[in-house]
Formats: sequence, C-alpha cells, structure tokens
Amino acid sequence: MLHAYKVPIVQDLQLNVSPRRAEFAIEILNRIDVENDYLNRICFYNESTFHVSGMVNRHNVRIWESKNSHVSAQLQRDSPKVNVWCGLMHNKIGRDGPTPWPPRPQDISPLDFFFWGYIKDRVFATPIADVEELKARIQAAVCTVTEDMLKNTWRELEYHLGILRATKGAHVAIY
Repeated sequence: MLHAYKVPIVQDLQLNVSPRRAEFAIEILNRIDVENDYLNRICFYNESTFHVSGMVNRHNVRIWESKNSHVSAQLQRDSPKVNVWCGLMHNKIGRDGPTPWPPRPQDISPLDFFFWGYIKDRVFATPIADVEELKARIQAAVCTVTEDMLKNTWRELEYHLGILRATKGAHVAIY
C-alpha cells in the first residue's frame, strides 16, 4: 500500500554549517544539564510579514484530487502588509551575544517552528478586508497563545536540539 508523505522544504546546509549547528546544540544541552531552567532564560526574537491578501508560499499549496478541478488562487500584487516583531522569553542569544547563533536556525527557533505558523493559521482563517482588520486579527491571535503552549514549545525546542546533536546538525524536519 502506498502512502503520501509530505516532502519538507528545507534550506540548503553547506558543508561547514552542520557541524556548527551540532556544536550549538551540544553547548545548549550541556548548559541545560547544569542549569535545568536554562532555556527559560533565553529570549527568541524574530519578525514576520503578514499580507492583507493572505499571500502564502506557493510551494505549500496543494490540492489532492482524482480529477483536476482547475482551482486557482489570485495573487494581489503589492498587497498591503504589516511587519510584526515578536520576542519570546527573557535573555538574549544572538549572533553577537555570548553564545553564537548557528546558521540556518529555523528548526531551533520557537518563532519559526511554532509561533508564526500558529498565528498565521488563525489570522488567515477567513479573508481580510484591510490593514486595520489584519492588525486586530494578529493581536487577537497572539492573545490565544497560552502559557501551556509555550511550555510545550520549549520542550519541543529541547527535543529539536537533541536531534541536532544526534544527527550532527542535520535538518530537524527530516527526523
């Protein structure tokens, strides 16, 4: 019996990148062994763009049918947009901080592997009329993130770091 598997789209990891990602994971996991609450003191921050049109990555849009229904999606050029900055937690880790951030960190950033997808799923559940509605929906969606969701995300982060360590820095999405 055949099964459909989603092929993850991941960034290209150049030869020198994987070892740096693995070293980062080992360093952070060692710190967690010494200080159990270490991850709770890190602030992850990032920004994301939200378009009124709900513009999405075309590579992620698929319809599986036995017959082509010729469905299409219209792209609004120059759709009004809002850039949103978000930080989660306490202390800073950054490229110039005490712990160098590894290249290609999307699979070890809670904002990338959880937050932005969660927020955008709620914001774009139905079409949006204008920028003001977009901003209101973003704020409402952020308010739905609970403390338990964040705790689960931090556990997932530690799991992702373990995968990086075990695979010597390979993409987490593959495992």
